[in-house]
Amino acid sequence: MPGAKPLSAVLLSALLLFAIPCRGKDKEPEWIEVHSPHFSVVSDAGDRRARDVALRFEQMYFVFGTLFSKQTVNFPVPLQIIAFRNTGELRNFVPLWKGKPIQLAGLYQGGQDRNFILLDLSVEDPYQVVFHEYGHLLLNGNYPPTQLWFDEGFAQYFSTIQVMAKENKVQIGLAPQGAFEMLRSNSFFHTVDLFNVKHDSKAYNESGDHRSMFYGLSWLYVHYLFDNKKLDQVAAYFNLTQNQHVPVAEAVQQAFGMDGPRFDKAIQEYFNSTKMYAYTYDLPAMETMTFTSQKLRPLDAQAILADAHLHSPDYTQKAVTEFEQILSDDPQNAAAHRGLGYAYLRQNQYDKAGPHFMRAAQLDSQDPRVHYYSAYLMNREALAAGSEANWPGMLAQLKEAIHLDPHFADAYDLLAYVQVEQGQTDAGLESSKTAMRLSPRNLQFQTNFGQYLMVAGKMDDAEGVFQRLKDSDDPLVSVAANKNLELIAQYKSGTAHIVTNHKDYTTEKEWGTGAQPVQSGIKVENRGEDEVRVDSPAPPPVVVVRKQEPAKIDRRPIKFLKGTLVSVACAQDSSALLHVAATVVSQRVWSFATANRDNLVLIGADTFSCDWKNQRVAVNYRESSAGQGDLVSLEIQ
Repeated sequence: MPGAKPLSAVLLSALLLFAIPCRGKDKEPEWIEVHSPHFSVVSDAGDRRARDVALRFEQMYFVFGTLFSKQTVNFPVPLQIIAFRNTGELRNFVPLWKGKPIQLAGLYQGGQDRNFILLDLSVEDPYQVVFHEYGHLLLNGNYPPTQLWFDEGFAQYFSTIQVMAKENKVQIGLAPQGAFEMLRSNSFFHTVDLFNVKHDSKAYNESGDHRSMFYGLSWLYVHYLFDNKKLDQVAAYFNLTQNQHVPVAEAVQQAFGMDGPRFDKAIQEYFNSTKMYAYTYDLPAMETMTFTSQKLRPLDAQAILADAHLHSPDYTQKAVTEFEQILSDDPQNAAAHRGLGYAYLRQNQYDKAGPHFMRAAQLDSQDPRVHYYSAYLMNREALAAGSEANWPGMLAQLKEAIHLDPHFADAYDLLAYVQVEQGQTDAGLESSKTAMRLSPRNLQFQTNFGQYLMVAGKMDDAEGVFQRLKDSDDPLVSVAANKNLELIAQYKSGTAHIVTNHKDYTTEKEWGTGAQPVQSGIKVENRGEDEVRVDSPAPPPVVVVRKQEPAKIDRRPIKFLKGTLVSVACAQDSSALLHVAATVVSQRVWSFATANRDNLVLIGADTFSCDWKNQRVAVNYRESSAGQGDLVSLEIQ
């Protein structure tokens, strides 16, 4: 480099560029924001380089759609790309190891409200490390849940795609660095063993050759399947394993027309032959795409960078301090209000979050997530206070959020809850299906949908949903699914029934080329303990459990709980099921059963009413299982 500087000067310069200043300085980097049809890129490396980054992501977006024959590619959660001009700036955001930033050329940070990809544009190729996670991100929004080998194999396959900008071509099928050498020097897993690897398996979690072989073989199998145009067979295989719970060995035979050993041989021969190709495809001319750019005010740029800090466990408190300083300098900064509101929401500090969301909505009414979190906050505050939720207010905020972002999956999910709570079950089911279509791998959405089917009395359809979820790798999802299956079995074995006129709904998922949007899925929480846990808003399923025998002496201790009676489900016999939102920190919704509502001990009411709703109550009960109990007495307050 010409004009080499002394080390001390270089360090001083790096520090000035690297810090997120809270007040104006003479030598601040200039930040710009470039918008392409599907992406937003914020960078201090200049307009041309920011446009190059946006173009690269648009090209990869096109490649993904081509591989899976999809004209529309969904992003359930917005993606913000930040492209730094040097390594020193990126180091302010990378994870810490023993208090020091690790060495990375790129970084992906996931979140419930926003995903971030951070790049160091001073290195030769910052893309490969983030394109692995970008591949996962695209799968999550556009392909039903599969198995670990396919997810990781595709992410590896996608990460090695090379864009040849001058020729306007793309090369697909290149091997990850070191993959051939590693595969040649180790024994292959058997197909059935590879396909059975789960998130808690040794091969996936232990460092060393086993984990490396898992990634290498997963890439090889995906390469083989794409190369030999077997996505239709892949679709059939996942339909068997994920929908019908067919064992892996049997599903391999049915879907691919060969048993595990023959598949082993086919993969080994494919690897040893000269048939493995990297293909070159022409890219469409993207110069006609609309790319717009604008220079950001320093405080607006700082708000975006603080938001990136907020989504990293190592920098959460730093982000709060940065947002507060920005608002001290600029009380009208909508992005900082939104960010600080979300930070408080993650900490369950609703009284602090509310004013910031309200102010953000006033300052920037075009931000769909501000409207969504305003509605979400209304619900959480009502549950905490044990009061009636502001349903019209929630509905208005959610409708506006969806109007501003028609692909906002979380907004549709919360809208479904509001509609079901207001007795609009058909509309709620439709909104829930839309949420699942936009985010097909969100397991909480699928759980919510199953519960809404139960509320509608569609027990067979609900049972199909929970059968697919009962063996989920996510223990919270599997526990909930198994519990709901028990309730459905109890309902079916009794004489109580619910009369409905809801139309049938097919819950099969579809994989493979040309698959239609998925209409089955669920969501539960954030991935990390530092992220906010957004509990499912869905009410427990309406299931009437009738006791078949006279009760024996019950020696279970009697417990006490106060809360809000959300709803009552009365059976044709004398039994009833009450849903009570507890007025506690967890805000759990309990299900309390009574075998004979006419003989229930009542305080504050003369007779039992099946129409009670949003009523403050105190209950004495005997706990039967987590979140469920048998009523001893009920006090209407």
